[in-house]
Amino acid sequence: MDKEKYILDNAKYKDIDNLSKLIDTEIGKNYLSQQTIKEIVDNQSHILTVIRDKDDKILAMSYFYLFYSKNFRHHFVKLSLNAEKFINKLIINKTNAAMVQTVVVKKALQRTGLGKILVTNCLQEIASRNVAILFAVAWQHHNTKSIPATGLLSMCNMKLLATINDYWKNDSLKKNYSCSICGAPPCKCSAGIYYNLFDEKEEKK
Repeated sequence: MDKEKYILDNAKYKDIDNLSKLIDTEIGKNYLSQQTIKEIVDNQSHILTVIRDKDDKILAMSYFYLFYSKNFRHHFVKLSLNAEKFINKLIINKTNAAMVQTVVVKKALQRTGLGKILVTNCLQEIASRNVAILFAVAWQHHNTKSIPATGLLSMCNMKLLATINDYWKNDSLKKNYSCSICGAPPCKCSAGIYYNLFDEKEEKK
């Protein structure tokens, strides 16, 4: 990242309108309302980071949050029984978990390294907060089955736990948001659920 051109920063109230526009364009209209973004900015366990240019325009953003691992069922949609059993084994003796919920880069700047910068920053933040297990929900195109975030997931050493069809269907109907691929609700896209055990590396040393 050219530090003379871009600034990595925590999201602020002044960014809410621009963040809303970025998310509406790149993910889907009303996926995150301005009120929801405000609540995220206010919540100390939710970390919303932006990359802005010298003119204060938002070019990219990432969002992750912390939670107690035993409450994992509240943070996923439609987990299978096998997936739940697998997570229960993962979280034994592990209290702190984190979820990377969203990484968004302006279309014209995708594949320029901004996503990598945000994910690297996420990992540093998560490591500093004594997180034992990291989860991520990765969008999967409902037609091609491709996962655009594959490169970023590999960088984080994330492993695929499960693939869930129609992951955002009910949420898109409830909130009436339009997917950038599917259009008007319901969203038919799937999600790949990924995980990484942070303390695995320590145990293997």
